[in-house]
Amino acid sequence: MKTEIIKIQNMKCGGCENNVKNAINDLPGIIDVKTDISASTVTIIYNGDENLLPVFRQVLEEAGYPEK
Repeated sequence: MKTEIIKIQNMKCGGCENNVKNAINDLPGIIDVKTDISASTVTIIYNGDENLLPVFRQVLEEAGYPEK
């Protein structure tokens, strides 16, 4: 199990949190996604040995929440 914490832009409300969670939860191997509006972060817990950080960054950017 791995954990990635990404600081993102444009997450300003509960709807944004849901959009971020839905975008990441659509990927295989995701265990949990937590968001923190005040810190502008998304914490992703997932199964797998490979580094999926580049994939997470791309998915978030495509959803309108690029990395800070």
